[in-house]
Amino acid sequence: MSNKKMVYLSDRTCAWITDTTAKPDFDQKPRWSEAVNETVEQFRYLLRESLPNLSMDEWTILLNIYARCPYPAHGIPPRIASDMMDSMGAALIEDVKNPDYAALVRKTHGMSQIEQLAILYFIQMFLASKWNCEWGEIVEAIKSKF
Repeated sequence: MSNKKMVYLSDRTCAWITDTTAKPDFDQKPRWSEAVNETVEQFRYLLRESLPNLSMDEWTILLNIYARCPYPAHGIPPRIASDMMDSMGAALIEDVKNPDYAALVRKTHGMSQIEQLAILYFIQMFLASKWNCEWGEIVEAIKSKF
């Protein structure tokens, strides 16, 4: 189902759409809706393919850290390991007393930017809904929205 919406695009977004869809030789104008929809679909694909498999305990740690942040995925570049350290007031990994936290800091530190971004969007989607089902069903429901 399509919905007509009024949106305001930044100059950088407009330039991106123009650079990727307009064909001046053919007097073709940018295809705004197609470009926005295609970009969102490509982004969803990247998130879906990049979401790391984390244990329920690891998700719980991350959800607790970001629970107070209404839009955790807006920090670019993502810095989950640093966010975890900041939330614990730790400057060095040796300062992290909980071994599960320390292991997750190390694990997320080694993740790519797109993997971290996928985690943050997963968290954002989790926090944006009320869930009344088992964890496995929640994970599958969110992944299906990616």
